[in-house]
Amino acid sequence: MSQQTQALLDSILTNIDHGIIVSNADNIIVHVNPAFERMTGYGASEVVGKDPEILVSGDLNMAIISTIKKSLNSESSVTEEIMIRHSNGKTCLFHSSMHTSQEQSDNYVTILRSITDSNQPDENEEDNAQHDELTGLPNQHLFKDRLEQGLVASKRINKSIATLILGIDRFNIINDGLGYTVGNLLLKSVAARLQECFRESDTVAHIEGDRFGMVLQMTATNDGVTVAEKILKAIKQPFIIEEQEVTLTASIGISLFPTDSENIDQLIKYAESAMHHAKQQGGNHYLFFSNDMNTKAKKRIQMESGLRRALAQDEFVLYYQPKVDADSQQIVGAEALMRWQDPDKGMISPADFIPTAEESGLIVPIGLWGLRETCRQNKQW
Repeated sequence: MSQQTQALLDSILTNIDHGIIVSNADNIIVHVNPAFERMTGYGASEVVGKDPEILVSGDLNMAIISTIKKSLNSESSVTEEIMIRHSNGKTCLFHSSMHTSQEQSDNYVTILRSITDSNQPDENEEDNAQHDELTGLPNQHLFKDRLEQGLVASKRINKSIATLILGIDRFNIINDGLGYTVGNLLLKSVAARLQECFRESDTVAHIEGDRFGMVLQMTATNDGVTVAEKILKAIKQPFIIEEQEVTLTASIGISLFPTDSENIDQLIKYAESAMHHAKQQGGNHYLFFSNDMNTKAKKRIQMESGLRRALAQDEFVLYYQPKVDADSQQIVGAEALMRWQDPDKGMISPADFIPTAEESGLIVPIGLWGLRETCRQNKQW
C-alpha cells in the first residue's frame, strides 16, 4: 500500500461518523477511531489490547459477539444489532457490521452505527426521547425496543425471556389521600427498589402511571418466580416519604417467550392481563399468563411455606451413613443425610426441597439446624 493511499485511509477513519474497531485474529482490539470514542465514551487507551467483549454486558450480548466471531470463519461480512455499554454506565443499541479485512485477512473491522441516535444529539435530548422524566427509567418505547432486542438474541441461544408488568395496588387511593407530590415520590422510590431486584443486563422501565415493565433474561425455569417474589418482598418494605411511613403492595403479571408468544405486543398484553387478574384476587400477588406456570408457581409457594413450618415444628430428621475404613473394617465416621418428614406427604427427599430452600434463603437456617442436630447426636454417642 502506498503512503498516499495509507494517508487517505487514515483520514477517512479519523473523519467518518461511524465507529470503527479493528481486531486481530486473537479477537484483540488493535485500533479504534475518534467516532468510536465519541459514541462509547471510551478512549483508545482503555480498549486497545482488550477483547471486544468488554464493551457489552449480559449473556445475550456475549452470545451475539460469540456468534459473530464464529460466523466470520465462513463469511466475509456479518451484521447484527447489539447493546454496548457506554462508559457512563448506560447501554446503547448499535447496528454492528463486522468484516474481514481485505488487506490483512487475519484482521476484522467492525463498523458501529447508532440505531437510536444516528445524529448524536446531546444527552438530555436522548434521555427525553427514551427515558421517563420522573423516574429516569427507560420509557415504554425503549421498553419495547429492549424486549424486541432480547427476543432476537434469545432465539439465537435458545433461551427464554420473561416479560413482567407491575401495577401498584390501590395507587389511586394514595394519590387522593396523600396528594400527587407524595405519589410521584413513591413512584421514584419504587423505581429504585425495582432496579435493585434485577441484573444490569435486564431492563426495568416505567410504562405509565403506577405501571412498570421489566424484561428478564432467564437462565433457569424458576427465574420468573424467584424475581417476582423478590420484587413483592422489596415493595412491601415501608417507604419513608416526607417524614411519613407509607406501605405499598403490588401485583405482577408475567408472560414467557417463547411459551406464550413470540410477538412483543402479545407478550406485553398477556403480562398486563395476568397483572389485572392478580389485582382482582386481592393484590400483593403475581400470576403467570400460562396456567401451567401458575401451577408450578403455586407448588413452589406451598413448598416454601411447608419448609418454614418444618423448621418451626422440627419436622426434619437426619440419617447417619457410616464411613468404614477399608483396611481395618472399623467405622471411622458418618455422613449425615437430611430428610423432611412431612406430616401429610410423608418422607420428602432433599432433591425435592433443597432447590426451593436455596432460592428462598431458607437453606441457611436449615443448614444450621442440621449442624446443631449432628453435634447433639455426636455428643450423645
